[in-house]
Amino acid sequence: MSQIRRRKGVEGEPINDGEVHSDKDNTKASTKKDIDSSDEKETIDLEPGTYWLTRITFLRFLAFIYLVAFYVSFNQNKELIGNSGLLPANLHMIQVKHHVKTIWDRILAVPSLLWILDAMERWDALDEMLDWIAVTGN
Repeated sequence: MSQIRRRKGVEGEPINDGEVHSDKDNTKASTKKDIDSSDEKETIDLEPGTYWLTRITFLRFLAFIYLVAFYVSFNQNKELIGNSGLLPANLHMIQVKHHVKTIWDRILAVPSLLWILDAMERWDALDEMLDWIAVTGN
C-alpha cells in the first residue's frame, strides 16, 4: 500500500512531504502520487464572524483618508497659520503665554507641538515646524 502526505491542506487531510512510501511496488505508488498531486489545492478555512475583509477594507480606506488630510495640511498650513498666514499661530500662542503663566498650564490649555518653538524662542521657524508636523503626521 502507498501513503501520500500533503504539506498544505484542510485539517484532517494527510500532509504531502513529497515522499512516497510503498510496501509492494514503487510504480503503483508513483501513479497514485501523480493522480493525487494534480488535485492538490491550498484552501483557506475562514470561520464565520471574523469580518476579515471588512476590517482590511476599512483600515485601508482610513489610512487613505489620513494620507489625504495630512497632504492637504502640508499644502495649506503655511497660508492659514504660518508666519504670514491669515491667522498666524505664533500670535495666538503668545497671547496664551501672556494669560497663562506656567508652562504646564499652557500645555494643558493649548496642547500643541508648537510650544517647542516658544521654548527655543524661534517663532521665525514656524513655517518649517508646520511642514514637519504635517509630514510626520503629528
